[in-house]
Amino acid sequence: MKPLLLLVTVAIFCLTRIEAELSPGSPNVCLVHDTVLVSRRVSTTKPFEQVYYTSCTDIINLFRCTRRRTVYRVQYESKWVSQVQAVYRCCAGYVEVGNYCQAVCQPQCVHGICQSPNQCSCEAGWRGPTCSSACDNSHYGPHCLQQCLCFNNATCNPVDGSCACLPGHYGDHCEFFCPAGTYGESCRQTCQCQNGASCDPVTGACTCSPGFIGPYCEQRCSPGFHGDQCAQECRCQNGATCHHIHGLCECRPGFTNEVCGEPCPEGTYGINCSGTCNCHNGAVCNVTTGQCSCPPGYSGERCEKECNVGYYGPNCLKQCSCESSPCNPRTGVCQCLPGYRGKRCQHECQVGYYGLNCSHRCTCRNGGTCSPFDGSCRCPRGFKGEDCEDVCPQGMFGDGCRYPCDCANRAQCDPVSGVCNCSRGWRGPTCSESCTHGHYGKDCKELCLCENDASCDPVNGDCYCKAGYMGRFCDQECSPGYYGLYCKQQCLHCDNGTTCDRVTGACYPSVISGRTGDKVESLDPAGKHIALIIGVVIMVILLVLLIMVVVWYRRRLREEKQKRLNGLPSVVYQATTRPNDYTNADDIVAASVTDTKSSTDLPNPLYRNQPASGGRPVPTPPNMTNNVLFTSFKNLEMEKLGAVGGADEHVYAEADDYKLNRDPNELGACGGSDPRYEDMRTKLTNKGKVPGNSKRGKTRHPRRNKHTKESSSP
Repeated sequence: MKPLLLLVTVAIFCLTRIEAELSPGSPNVCLVHDTVLVSRRVSTTKPFEQVYYTSCTDIINLFRCTRRRTVYRVQYESKWVSQVQAVYRCCAGYVEVGNYCQAVCQPQCVHGICQSPNQCSCEAGWRGPTCSSACDNSHYGPHCLQQCLCFNNATCNPVDGSCACLPGHYGDHCEFFCPAGTYGESCRQTCQCQNGASCDPVTGACTCSPGFIGPYCEQRCSPGFHGDQCAQECRCQNGATCHHIHGLCECRPGFTNEVCGEPCPEGTYGINCSGTCNCHNGAVCNVTTGQCSCPPGYSGERCEKECNVGYYGPNCLKQCSCESSPCNPRTGVCQCLPGYRGKRCQHECQVGYYGLNCSHRCTCRNGGTCSPFDGSCRCPRGFKGEDCEDVCPQGMFGDGCRYPCDCANRAQCDPVSGVCNCSRGWRGPTCSESCTHGHYGKDCKELCLCENDASCDPVNGDCYCKAGYMGRFCDQECSPGYYGLYCKQQCLHCDNGTTCDRVTGACYPSVISGRTGDKVESLDPAGKHIALIIGVVIMVILLVLLIMVVVWYRRRLREEKQKRLNGLPSVVYQATTRPNDYTNADDIVAASVTDTKSSTDLPNPLYRNQPASGGRPVPTPPNMTNNVLFTSFKNLEMEKLGAVGGADEHVYAEADDYKLNRDPNELGACGGSDPRYEDMRTKLTNKGKVPGNSKRGKTRHPRRNKHTKESSSP
């Protein structure tokens, strides 16, 4: 039983030591080095004899022989070794209490705590080495280091410095006397003094104001006396009464000065002449009552009102005889307003004059009429300005040019009537209707001369030929070997020198001429492979020829550049598809030539003549049924030609800027310049699609479609 109790005691002691171990970061803890025994694990190497078996020539032991060898093994054992260890202990002057170090003071602190060895920290109100002495009356706080701030002989608390005030004072530092009406300790008692008397803040005794007497100053001075304690005698005359406070005389009406010995001066009236006459405009004031006597032309209690219009004389009782104008409120003479004349102002100003007495001449122009009152001009329709000197600005018409013109497509309107004067290519009341098919020009009165269902420019009557036709009036078919818009493309992609369709460029005789839905079948299914090989060979040959043509073409362009700039028109290309007979031409060619898509990219551009010297582009005719750009079909040959700086004056535009039935005037058809068109030209120039600058005489190349080559119309 005893060994078990001893073991429990040791365990509790160890746990207590572990819990009460000092922390290195705690205050007043020092590092001490002690030598202690520490158990260490030591390794040693020992030899051992090992028996093993190996193969040999011993037949008896079945070729197995016993062998011996010495091996070494590592063994470990524990040994006690001495070691210097760092231990944390309380510094000198401190003792360990629990898990912290506490300072020790000798002698002990009486009213304080031991803050550091032999150093006491006193409680508030105490001082001295052992905190055994109390603070004096002017200090407070720990060690009595704080100065008391109490006034008026107040007592200071030695602990917190608070002040205990004497009667008649208040405030945190007893610096204030009791406010008026209170007195005593903490100013909690209320004074009984009356009539503005002051109260002693300590005793509450009343000090009366002048003109009052009594214990609480509740009585006035007797008649004939005034001042402090009612000790002064009054000196008033003419039956005036004396004021009990300051002794001033209260005079009867009509008298003034300190003792009421003089009558009131002019302009004043009433008791002590304190009333001031408020009569205006020269009215006379009654010195007794202050009532005003008004002169002619005025009325009212103070004569402050002039006579109303149409009246004059004393108290405004007479009526004026003027027409359309007032009269003088005093004399009744008529005073004509601007725009009137005559003795009774019965006449307006004669034409051409205005203003006071009609003395000003009117300055209105262009038939404007002048107001006889202020001379302002009323302008006729179509004019504006202070003197009607300005014609209505463009886009406005009518009285005062207040109405905006309702004219579309840059048409101008008449400044008087607002009737629209339409530009070429437009008609209708607001010029919003384009010329109908077959008409063009001013008011769409001219007839188009285009043939073969060609579209006509509504502005200048230029013809826009459909694919397969050319000429000024689109009256000529393409020559053999050419096809497309204005017959500008050659049938170079057809095998064996065969010709092609003048509209779509499809090669004969593979195309079965007919309507939409016609099909082309291969003559021999096995021939597709041969056709593919032949097509590849032809493409290689065309590539070599293309390089030769580029070199030759650039040389020719340099020689004839000036000639083309002066004599040849520019063209604007725009892709379209034939609406009826050859809708599936791409599929026909694809089936007849190869399985690739190279032969299906058959272009069908639409273009028209354009001036070569920087003129504005004429817009796409509005009656074309399909004018979608072939921007997705590349023509490798002509793209290279355009990249090396050819001189053809072609201008390209994106598809979104030439939508179906686009308004011609919107893109500059009437000679204007549409901002979207100019932005498109700038964008394409930056992208390199339109090299050169037409204003400097440089030329531009279009991007041609695949399987096409530029050539002049036959």
